Amino acid sequence: MGAIKTTEEASGDQAMRRRFAVLSMLLAITVVTFAGRWISEHNRPPKNALHGDSEEALKAIEPELARLPEVGRLPFLLKSVRDSHAGLRYAAVDGLARYHTPESAAAIENSFRDSASTVRQRAAETLHAVDHERGLLLLLSALQDEDTWIRQTAATQLALRAGAKPGSAAQPARASITKVAPARPGNPGAMIADRRVVPALIRALDDRDDTVVRQSVTMLRALTGHSANYRTIDGPQAKHRAIADWKTWWATHAAEYIAPPAFAGVHPIRPTRTDPAPAFDLSDIDGHPMRLSDLKGRVVLVNFWGTWCAPCRQELSDIEKLHETHDARGLTVIGAAVSETGGPAGLRSWCAKNHLTYRQSLSTPGLQEAYGEIEEVPVTVMIDKLGQIRYRWEGPRDLSTFQAAVERLLAE
Repeated sequence: MGAIKTTEEASGDQAMRRRFAVLSMLLAITVVTFAGRWISEHNRPPKNALHGDSEEALKAIEPELARLPEVGRLPFLLKSVRDSHAGLRYAAVDGLARYHTPESAAAIENSFRDSASTVRQRAAETLHAVDHERGLLLLLSALQDEDTWIRQTAATQLALRAGAKPGSAAQPARASITKVAPARPGNPGAMIADRRVVPALIRALDDRDDTVVRQSVTMLRALTGHSANYRTIDGPQAKHRAIADWKTWWATHAAEYIAPPAFAGVHPIRPTRTDPAPAFDLSDIDGHPMRLSDLKGRVVLVNFWGTWCAPCRQELSDIEKLHETHDARGLTVIGAAVSETGGPAGLRSWCAKNHLTYRQSLSTPGLQEAYGEIEEVPVTVMIDKLGQIRYRWEGPRDLSTFQAAVERLLAE
């Protein structure tokens, strides 16, 4: 039998239960407050939906086009693709894919020089549907891009109709394939590429990104009939064997796949669009002022992120490496933390624990609005020495993507 509790013990138990109830209530209030703040900041509608992010602009542009007469829709899209808001530029590129005209093709092709990664990605995805040859050449250029996501997009687009789902093992193709009908509105199931791209795909086997390599293998199998393949789950040795097999095959078959000059001379296309970076006047987590105007002459990387955001945390170590290796050469790295409830002290503690030494601040709704209605993170913006936005990445990036951009801007 259990012992009977004394009055003092019973009173202690009641006090403990009251403390537990109070702590539980405080925890619940904290969670609700954090969730409310997060929802509020991530779902606040932009002042103009056309000036929101790409998803909001896509929804907003349809009723806008519907209000216009047919003759006015293409001019509206051609104007919008040059707008200062990246979301609207994305939506305009998407809309231009419906118009199979030289003007539409030229505008989409030029959009691949945009500073915003989403706009460039959409241009690579759509141009071949408007002008097959120009689109195919653009994909080969994208296959050499500095941005890993752009290379993945190009490889995936090339493999989309290769006789298998992207990334899966393609069915063996006939070795006699010579030319595949281009994908056009009347022939939507046709393959995008033909054997003219084989040399470029062989080069892509040396890409550092596994997605690019796997998609290139898928397309090579469909275009050549050679069956060497690998699966990521089989491990790196299987990948190395498959690549070695392809290179051995290529050593004896290269003469059968000589690319015409237009395809052999494809080079990477770098972003050239510039927009003035909005001024900011913040305090870092140590209370020191942090103004863009004080950083003229330096390349500035602003990373919008959150300690609660898994994709954000994925890239933090690479951003820290950029800071460590390039700060003395003229790069300033700034973290703008979104929806943090712990204040400067909480963020300072988290960064110290995770070995982040570059400058950090708490983001503000005004800063996020000024830099493109940022509602989802991570978003990273790179500003050149003259205060112009040159790169804007939505989603996490790898060190090589950041390094290529930094090196380019530091050299200017």
